[in-house]
Amino acid sequence: MRNVTRSKHNRTANRRGFTAIELVLAIGLMAATAGITIPMYRQFQVYSDLDTATEHLVQAVRAAQTLSQTGKFDSVWGVYFPDGTLYAGENYASRNSEKDVSFPLPASIETDGLTEVSFTRVDGLPNATGTTCVYSGATDAYRTISIDSNGVLAISKVLKGFCSGQFGESSGETSGSTSGTTSGTTSGTTSGETSGETSGSTSGETSGTTSGTTSGTTSGTTSGTTSGTTSGTTSGTTSGTTGGTSGDDDDDGDDDDDDDGDDDDDDDDDLPCDVRYQLGNGAALETAGTNDVTVKVLGTSITYGAGGPKIDVRVSASTNSTEWTDLYSGRAVVSNDSQTLTNLPDGSPITLRFNGRYSWLFNKTYTSNANDGHTYALKNGDSLPKYKPFDNQASLESFLKGVIGTNGKVSIGPKDVLFLVELGTLDSQASDFQDVVVLVTFTEKAQTCTDSSKARVKLHFDRLVNTGNGDLKKAIYVGPNKLAFAENQWIPLKDKNGTMIIDSGIVEDVKGIAFQRGAGWIRIMNHGSHANSSGKEIADVGVSFNHAYITSTVNEVDNNASENPTDGQTDDTAGGDEFVPGPNVKFMTFKTRTTTADDGVILYWSEGNPSDASSSSSSSSSSSSSSSSAATVDACGVPFTVSPSGLLTLKGKADISVKIAGSETTYGLRGPRVDVRSRISFDEGSSWQQLYGYRSLRGNELKVFPNVASGSKIMLEFNGRYSWVFNRTVASGRNDARVRVLMNKQTFSGLSTLLRNGQMKKYLRDVLDDNAKVKLSNRDVVYMIELGDNSRYHDAVAIISIDRPASQGACTASSSSSSSSSSSSSSSSSSSSNPNEDTDLDGIKNGEDLCPFSTNVPEAVPTEYMTFERYALTAARGNVKKIPVFRTGPRKQVSDYTLEDTRGCSCAQMLDAIEGKGYHRFEDYPALYRKMKNLFSFYVSTSRQFGCGESLMRMVSESRD
Repeated sequence: MRNVTRSKHNRTANRRGFTAIELVLAIGLMAATAGITIPMYRQFQVYSDLDTATEHLVQAVRAAQTLSQTGKFDSVWGVYFPDGTLYAGENYASRNSEKDVSFPLPASIETDGLTEVSFTRVDGLPNATGTTCVYSGATDAYRTISIDSNGVLAISKVLKGFCSGQFGESSGETSGSTSGTTSGTTSGTTSGETSGETSGSTSGETSGTTSGTTSGTTSGTTSGTTSGTTSGTTSGTTSGTTGGTSGDDDDDGDDDDDDDGDDDDDDDDDLPCDVRYQLGNGAALETAGTNDVTVKVLGTSITYGAGGPKIDVRVSASTNSTEWTDLYSGRAVVSNDSQTLTNLPDGSPITLRFNGRYSWLFNKTYTSNANDGHTYALKNGDSLPKYKPFDNQASLESFLKGVIGTNGKVSIGPKDVLFLVELGTLDSQASDFQDVVVLVTFTEKAQTCTDSSKARVKLHFDRLVNTGNGDLKKAIYVGPNKLAFAENQWIPLKDKNGTMIIDSGIVEDVKGIAFQRGAGWIRIMNHGSHANSSGKEIADVGVSFNHAYITSTVNEVDNNASENPTDGQTDDTAGGDEFVPGPNVKFMTFKTRTTTADDGVILYWSEGNPSDASSSSSSSSSSSSSSSSAATVDACGVPFTVSPSGLLTLKGKADISVKIAGSETTYGLRGPRVDVRSRISFDEGSSWQQLYGYRSLRGNELKVFPNVASGSKIMLEFNGRYSWVFNRTVASGRNDARVRVLMNKQTFSGLSTLLRNGQMKKYLRDVLDDNAKVKLSNRDVVYMIELGDNSRYHDAVAIISIDRPASQGACTASSSSSSSSSSSSSSSSSSSSNPNEDTDLDGIKNGEDLCPFSTNVPEAVPTEYMTFERYALTAARGNVKKIPVFRTGPRKQVSDYTLEDTRGCSCAQMLDAIEGKGYHRFEDYPALYRKMKNLFSFYVSTSRQFGCGESLMRMVSESRD
């Protein structure tokens, strides 16, 4: 007995409770599980509420239509969407509230858009059409319910975004055609107003979605499927996408969809890159993006009566709703006929017209966008309708052998459309819908699809007037292939991989605006070279950027130059051209008036927002100042283009500077140094000039070529050689992958990795920022060369700078990114003073004085003593205009250089200018300033000790020639 008691005690003693650590772990697991499951449950609840609310409202609408048709209580019936009330009466306000039937909506659900609708007796037609948005204020999900003029509903799936406020006055109620399912087309006018058009097929159920913005812009997306029959014969499939345009609400010339300088409103009217068309009412097609559209005949079979003669069928097409083009040369179609309608811009309406004719006995014509039941549209995955062929003709299936899958459903491309056409009488045994069967295929043009997250630009016409033989149209033609873009169609500047899109040329003679994309710039041109001066084209073209902004504006040159574009004077004469910046540098207006010459402008752009390039100051005044100056014309620049391979083409006479930022490469890892030499060509490689005496590059070499002719095609060549074991030459302009070409704010894949790994050479730190992007001005082009096989592209790094020729005099350098703030302010002050005055009384007029404010005699340089072949301003002697710059030693011999030679600057002022200090105007002469700043830092420090050397004095003196 004692043993048993002890055993029970032992079992009790072995039982254990939870420790504090175990309890904490258990609570932590429960909290983590709750943190995951509760949000999931809430999201599920939101979607459940959306589905519930949508179904309740759909049931209410269908009940109202049925009750109206049956005339219950001798009344019409309607639905009030905000609270899901089915009411008896003409409208909600005058209803008989005792008859109300509630279709309750979840508390989290709200509606926007069409508020109420009622239906007529007998035929059950709605008194209003439009779209109601059902959404939850706690999330960005919503669904839509659309009602067309026949009372047919279109219910969308769950969509992402925010629809609140988008279906009010800006889009509101939409009037439709007399019958059919809903397909909306919305466009914003230039006054910020919006109009909607609705039309559809005769019967069936449609699902669709519509969304848009309200800041003067409405865009919508509609997709769905329509099926059903009309008198037992007609059914169709409908899906679509509608992109809205932008409008100017306040008449300020700005595209009001993005006044604030950010990118938060520009994406709403974007179309996905894989959407090629929209299929609207009665199979009305419309391109989304720029497409080639192919119409192929799969088969045709129709006779005049059983066993009668064959009826010829002809097909024509329209791409503008007014003009028709006969396909297949206008002859009767046969199987496998195919024709492509090329280069159709966004929003081109495509209608097919089918005509069957036999003598005078039979002549029937039907179009693909008519709701008459004679055209039947099918998409991929649709079931093939069952029609018995008339008079034992070939079956419909025999025409479609290549497009019917093993499951019996249509198997075509995801964006293809099949049209089955019946030219005879409907509702009879003769209706077989195989009189002609065509397949329509949409093929997107390369480099026309936009990614809403990448840099892009669009053009719209605020004004267009043609007189005489002027032929300008609202169209944009891009690049050498004249890719067609519509007004307000986004033009991509970068592809989906983030690579800049560069057009190799431009076609000026087009009936629209010619457009070219370059490396960090776009070129816009109105071709006005008419046969005589009686032809005139007047256009105010708005240019809007998304995810990018304008950094500078440069006039075209020669026959392509706009006349006086920055004088602020605009009229309708040939000299009334103007570049008008918007309230921020994401938008500008190009006002062009052409007769016998072209008008062109080049816009340099940078990715991001203007604030990305401004100073760290957050004050609005600083931001405004930065934006304003960024959009000004760069008077020191010269237009040029750079091909993807690096061929640089001048569009005006220029001073060309070639600087080697650095060069370092070895034969093998830590092996002997490879000598790299360079040459340059100005005629696309026909002839070459050796650079820097063809000596081995070490870095910091600079060569300036003055007055290089417009049209010159510039190439750089680099040769790396070590004894006989290594000898390789690469050159720009030859599609050599060992040459990388970059402009301001650009980088390429892998370069940032070198920076992060600490493998980037020191000389690249002056060229690239911390993100491995070029940080130079828009007048610089960087060439990075890889001679070996390491893909580091630092074997040689060269910078070509394109500047206004010094021979043309000073330029206004306030827009030059290389100028210091003090320099810019001095330049501005100098330009505002009288050029014929002598502010510092040094004998040099302000207009010629590059140091106009204070040239002190004597100056503080040198700080120790002046050696031979060194120069400084020590005293005034004789004629004030001939103040000598002395070379001193024991004899203080007078030098050959005077203030006239040094452009009114003392030695100390020139050294300050090199270091970016003091007040000067050297930046008005970019090539000279580049040479001065290229002097080594030890040269400057030595000159402060012993006086300026011969090289600097000669450099400044020779710049006067």
